[in-house]
Amino acid sequence: MRESLKRWMRPLTVVRPKQSLTPRTVAGVLMVLTMGLATACGGPVEAPATGPGASEAVSSALLRGYVTTSIPMQPFAASAVGLAGNYPYGGPPVFYAYADGSLTTLAAPTSTTCYPKYANGLSDAGVIFGTCFTPAGVAHGLYWPSPTATPVLMPTFTSRGVSVASSTVYDGNQDPATGELHVAGSATVNRRGSVLGTFGFTWSSVHGYRFYTAPGPSRINATGYAVSQERYSGDPVFLYRPDGTSLQLVDSLGIGIEDILENGQILTGSGGVRVLNLDGSIAQDVTDFRLDQPLAMGSGGRVAGEVNGPGWTWRAGAFQALPLPGDAVAGDYLKPVAVDACGTIVSAVYGSVYAGGWGKGGAITHKLFCDLPIVIGPAL
Repeated sequence: MRESLKRWMRPLTVVRPKQSLTPRTVAGVLMVLTMGLATACGGPVEAPATGPGASEAVSSALLRGYVTTSIPMQPFAASAVGLAGNYPYGGPPVFYAYADGSLTTLAAPTSTTCYPKYANGLSDAGVIFGTCFTPAGVAHGLYWPSPTATPVLMPTFTSRGVSVASSTVYDGNQDPATGELHVAGSATVNRRGSVLGTFGFTWSSVHGYRFYTAPGPSRINATGYAVSQERYSGDPVFLYRPDGTSLQLVDSLGIGIEDILENGQILTGSGGVRVLNLDGSIAQDVTDFRLDQPLAMGSGGRVAGEVNGPGWTWRAGAFQALPLPGDAVAGDYLKPVAVDACGTIVSAVYGSVYAGGWGKGGAITHKLFCDLPIVIGPAL
């Protein structure tokens, strides 16, 4: 995941009540005084969503240093230029641009009957990575060189004497120095129409495919370091290096890898937050069962996650629940996707009413005062 989400959209419009000095009035005054700092940290922030209770939601959020606004898509990946994901309720893959708040529906391949279903990765240069499916249900990895470009199917491969393989991309990135594309995902090998097995892979536009036994990589950073995500409680989890070698990081009940930053630090945890270095050493280890499902971490050390529904954020010992957008309804909750260096958080929105496991949309929880830099463990 990329933590360099920056240049945030349009100036914030504060909804001020007519009463005299109240907590909500104080919140509005604080917002005006701090706009310059918020802009310097991560760019201007977007006007809050309107809807029932929006004024109240904005005011209470401001008092906690955050304001959450809705976005009309379900994000799966974030970078410096925008978000990649799907329209709510399982619609087609889409790109959301920070620059103007526009939505672009991603095109389908023209050379094959393969219909895009997911957009799961996004580079700072705007390359989007995802998965399409044939009418027979066979998955293929693909990438869009830009949000308006025709997608390129990742090449099929031959391995272990079997014929054609299809691949599902979990995460993707691009090395800004070389332009090399990196993806991590799973592959299902087919022979004579039968599925023989599933294994993990990384793919590079320069070095091609590398295959790994389960659990296989599911997160990758810009330089090609990938990590596996625990599929079953107690599974070992691994770091996969660009040269094809691997290192077992954790072999402990309930501990899974969730994110790997561009500086090489790795987020893991269950019942707390653990940050690992590329050599497997522990940079930070915090036990706190409010932090049961950490999902994303920014380079400033802020972690975000969700447990039993509510989303949360934590940094340097300070815990708080994530405020919902003003148009949220009872039962809605945020599932964080990415955190930037300032502390702003991108989340998918889920609720009590949704179809087929798909989310209702997305939200950006803007940090009004940027996090001050902290160092977690040794420099990498």
